[in-house]
Amino acid sequence: DEVAEVAVQVPTQFLSRVLYTNPVCLLSTWSLAEGSTVAACNLMTISWLTPIDNDGRFLCSVNQRRHSARMLAANATFCLSVVTQAM
Repeated sequence: DEVAEVAVQVPTQFLSRVLYTNPVCLLSTWSLAEGSTVAACNLMTISWLTPIDNDGRFLCSVNQRRHSARMLAANATFCLSVVTQAM
């Protein structure tokens, strides 16, 4: 069986709904080197998060001693992937 790689496009007004079920997500962080090239990447699983509004903003908890927290402090840009059955 071949699994199709599909990204689900969620309309803006429904961005928070994917987090209402409190799913396990993947939080991707990275650090930048000179010239804005990626120096290091990091991926962590995260499940303690909650939507704040319908504009896609959310609140999450990351232990400050974690590598991901240090990377987020250095570069606040990140990617939150909601795991689906197809993954």
